[in-house]
Amino acid sequence: MAGFLLDLPIRIFSGLRMVYSEIIVWCIAIVLNVVIILTNVAVYENTLILSIFHHILSQPIPF
Repeated sequence: MAGFLLDLPIRIFSGLRMVYSEIIVWCIAIVLNVVIILTNVAVYENTLILSIFHHILSQPIPF
């Protein structure tokens, strides 16, 4: 579903193949998560899913 929401418009506007637009979307997501973890960790405590995601990001070894 996210591929159609993000990758398809990127492909249409830029003409890139969907593989490359997927790489761009993943890089943006990783950078955004790193920035949020370093600046405002409280964002991850808003919902249960985000708090679990934060726990997985902060302690990845058992998961």
